[in-house]
Amino acid sequence: MKRAFCKIGMIGLCVLLLDFFSKRLVIAHFSLFDTFPIFSRFFGIDFALTHTTNKGAAWGLFAHYPYLLLAFRLGFILFLLFLLAFRRVPKNQEVAFALIFAGALGNVIDFFLYGHVVDFLSFTFWGYGYPSFNVADSAIFCGALLFLLLSRRRQIEHDQKKRQNT
Repeated sequence: MKRAFCKIGMIGLCVLLLDFFSKRLVIAHFSLFDTFPIFSRFFGIDFALTHTTNKGAAWGLFAHYPYLLLAFRLGFILFLLFLLAFRRVPKNQEVAFALIFAGALGNVIDFFLYGHVVDFLSFTFWGYGYPSFNVADSAIFCGALLFLLLSRRRQIEHDQKKRQNT
């Protein structure tokens, strides 16, 4: 159990540090809405660093309810801590939970430091501008995707065992 917490803690700490310092660099070197192109028209995809802010969740949802959103985020973080602390997380999904936890915590830290979330990764896919995001958002997305894939895999394995026993 101690080893699992070390693994989860190290992953979470790495994500938090990368998120925190990347945002600090953007704040220090970019004015709001400044853009630095990284690559353009690579298979129709553009990528740039653009300093933006977001007072809501994904795509600015619930931006007019910041304290409700903060309460939800804190409740979610506490729920994840409870699951991790009482070993309610399957062993193969610990990394997914660590990513989600660290990402959520990174965005909550932003709220307390700045009153909003700092976003800076901007993609345009074949002319469609995708909303800017940050390292914490990426960790949440990757963790959720990993969780879904592992859950699906676990279900398939369960179904196969069930068929073999009948």
